[in-house]
Amino acid sequence: MNLASGKLRVGVISGKSHLVDKAGWVAEGFEQAGCDVSRGYTVEDVIRLDDSCDLLVFDHYDCALDVPRVCRIADTRRAKWVQWWRDLVAVDQRKTIAEELAGLDLLEWSRSFDLVLVKERGMLDQWKDAGVRAVWFDQACPRNMPACNPERKPLRWDVLIAGCMSDRHARRDAAIALARRGFRVVWVSLPDPAGCPPGVEALEWRHPFELPELVGQAAVCLDVGQRFDVAGYVSDRMYLLGGAGGVVLQRSVPQAMDIGQVSFEDIDACSELVDRFSVDLEFRRATGDGIRANVMANHTFAERAKEIAHYFWIPD
Repeated sequence: MNLASGKLRVGVISGKSHLVDKAGWVAEGFEQAGCDVSRGYTVEDVIRLDDSCDLLVFDHYDCALDVPRVCRIADTRRAKWVQWWRDLVAVDQRKTIAEELAGLDLLEWSRSFDLVLVKERGMLDQWKDAGVRAVWFDQACPRNMPACNPERKPLRWDVLIAGCMSDRHARRDAAIALARRGFRVVWVSLPDPAGCPPGVEALEWRHPFELPELVGQAAVCLDVGQRFDVAGYVSDRMYLLGGAGGVVLQRSVPQAMDIGQVSFEDIDACSELVDRFSVDLEFRRATGDGIRANVMANHTFAERAKEIAHYFWIPD
């Protein structure tokens, strides 16, 4: 099918979301790219949309579906099927991708798709060894992400962190180290058993579209992912905070997508950057504006939707 010859019909399959409907952002992205889009939540929806759509895009994990039944349906599918992982699969450094998928009871499920979009750029050989047709494909930002107000003075915080407070994540160590050096650190998170680190201010979870209000009150946004040794892996927070106009400081990750984020190798380098952006507010504003412009031009869900479609059909 040539995209210029008519609208691509896309079905987006997901579970019901209780906090943020990120699959809805995917659906909106395809609509903004000019596609006809339908949503599906059940096995019956999968059957119906497979019959009426050109492309089905499944959310990550199992979409709360009957996996064996969907795998059987996949054997006779007529549409192209894609799964888009927005979480890291390679959580345990001791396990291969095949072992991780088997532990989730998703190995056969993953093998059922025409294409699986994954975050582990440096581990594509392991996906191939697992029998999965995978490509590296990163996250995105909604096109309607509000912009922060970078002119607010004085700043309330030096460092803003968003995401879980788990003591398994390196971002917790970074937060503690920065707070000990006297920086004003705030952490926006759902309640976590690990609790807020000492010296760090805790704020209750906010919807991503509410984050710009906080981003405008902080010098920088710290992005330290669950792992930074996996080439290409970054959290979608990079796109959301950058899309809001935040200055994203990111623990250096090999082969990561470049949106203009400012990378650092260790806590000393991070501290120097926080110092600079806390003092030079014009530099902070210009850097944040540049990151937001990059994200809105190149890294929205509409742009990702076009990239997905072009894996299978001739571009316009």
